[in-house]
Amino acid sequence: MAVDSFLIRLATDVAKAAADMSSLRSSRSEFQRAVVFRLREEGYDVAICQTSWLATQDVAAGNYEYIDVVGMVHGKATTTSCTPGERYIVDLGFTTDFAVARPTAAYALVLEALPRVLVARANVVRKVVKVAGKEARRSLKDQGLTVPPWRKKQFMAAKWFSPHRRMADTATGHHAPVVASGNAMRRTVGFVLGPPVQPWLRYYAL
Repeated sequence: MAVDSFLIRLATDVAKAAADMSSLRSSRSEFQRAVVFRLREEGYDVAICQTSWLATQDVAAGNYEYIDVVGMVHGKATTTSCTPGERYIVDLGFTTDFAVARPTAAYALVLEALPRVLVARANVVRKVVKVAGKEARRSLKDQGLTVPPWRKKQFMAAKWFSPHRRMADTATGHHAPVVASGNAMRRTVGFVLGPPVQPWLRYYAL
């Protein structure tokens, strides 16, 4: 299967932006917007994406934000294997969405395999969320704990795959840059960089 060179470049640029803005991590909103601004400077079609959903019999109401990147890098004459208009999801705190009380040893390995900062195609994210969410619920049940509403399958999927909109304040680029400083915090990003991950996770990265 062809290497997605767009994904590799995007993951590299996300890593650089996240490291440069690491002092803002305590504020998820500011951190995300600072990273979006840096990516836009590199020519990406990028914005904060907000999902929201109403309560149903099986799902509690909620909303969520992540970074949405579309298509190819504008102004860069390089060949990539991505499809123009394809969505890529960047989540700067991905592992926190799968934390559970008293994780089993097996689930601890799953958490270790998940990237703190996720950079992936939307279809890959859907598969990873499905598998990791299932393992999270299994861990809770194995420990004799009740699965809370925010760990149920429908709720987890709703975070990234409910109806969404790109936030105008980040899509237009008409805002001042955020300046941050601090020690670089380079982490494994996505599924294509850094040390090897668990085999099942690598499979879903293809």
